Amino acid sequence: MVTGLEIAITTPGYFPVLEHTFRIVLLVIMSTIKASLVVAYYMHLRYEPRWLALIPLAGLALVAVLVAALTATVAH
Repeated sequence: MVTGLEIAITTPGYFPVLEHTFRIVLLVIMSTIKASLVVAYYMHLRYEPRWLALIPLAGLALVAVLVAALTATVAH
C-alpha cells in the first residue's frame, strides 16, 4: 500500500499540486516508515539486547547528515 502511494506521488498526473520539494520530503518520510516497519517485524529487534537494536540508528543518523549536506549543496 505504501509502495503504491509512493508510485502515485512520483507520477506527475496523480498529484499535480504538490511541489517537487514536498514530494521528496513525503517520499523520504514514507521510506523511513516503511524501512522501520520491515526492521521491526522481520529482524525481531524486540528480543535483541538494547545495544544491538541501536546499531541501525547510527546508519539512520548518517543518512540524515548526508541528506542535510546534499540539501545545503543544492540550495546554493
